[in-house]
Amino acid sequence: MTLGEFIEALTGDSVEKVVSETRCVAEPIGCGQTLAGDTHFGHGQDGAEYEAEWKITGLCPQCQDRYEELVEV
Repeated sequence: MTLGEFIEALTGDSVEKVVSETRCVAEPIGCGQTLAGDTHFGHGQDGAEYEAEWKITGLCPQCQDRYEELVEV
């Protein structure tokens, strides 16, 4: 099972769909919020990393940070 298939099984959302709709994946994995234009990811290297991760996981920067904190514990 791929990461995308796992996310879709849990949420009913596909990563491809959330990226095309410019939003975060649905709960319970993400928040489901619409991303606010080009400024949502920030600028520079961090912004590019957040955007690249979003295209893989469907998670907005805030949800990415939330899961990073869980993994670090």
